[in-house]
Amino acid sequence: EKLSRQLHIDVSDPQHLKIGEFIIGNLNEDGYLTLSCEDIATALAVQDIGTVEQVLSVIQRFDPPGVAARDLQECLLLQLAFLPPKDAEPASRVVRECLHELGKKKFTEIARKLKIPVDKVKAAVQIIASLDPRPARNHRPIRESIYIKPDATIVRTEDAKLSVQINKDGLPPLRINQKYKALIRKGNL
Repeated sequence: EKLSRQLHIDVSDPQHLKIGEFIIGNLNEDGYLTLSCEDIATALAVQDIGTVEQVLSVIQRFDPPGVAARDLQECLLLQLAFLPPKDAEPASRVVRECLHELGKKKFTEIARKLKIPVDKVKAAVQIIASLDPRPARNHRPIRESIYIKPDATIVRTEDAKLSVQINKDGLPPLRINQKYKALIRKGNL
């Protein structure tokens, strides 16, 4: 809902709105886009994939930062784009060029590969560690699996008639105390 509101504020073209709603509808619970731009263009019969990519780039600037990324690297880079350039630049280089080494905490190898001091690599790693690899994590519903059970259902009987059946799941069984049962049988009550 939050992304849809932002979309309707930023986008006015009906085709772009349709593409944007489709993209938002295909984000997983962590905020990642689960389809390629080609798949989206095909599903919506959009001739120009560039239009889909343009709408995607608009959504990727929405809050929470990193939303609608297609992989971890893109997610981190999107979040770094929100930071001041002096902080984001070294961290962006580490993410762009050394994500594999970063996962293994090979800081000296990263420093050698990027030709920067190890202390700058460690500072960049601290910035990267402050980012959220699952940007939509805090925007999920509190209870993800809410099932609604109907109070009644309509079923077709063998003789082709319709019958209403009350759902008794969750209802306590009705019991009558034997003493009260005996009292009811007395005629003078």
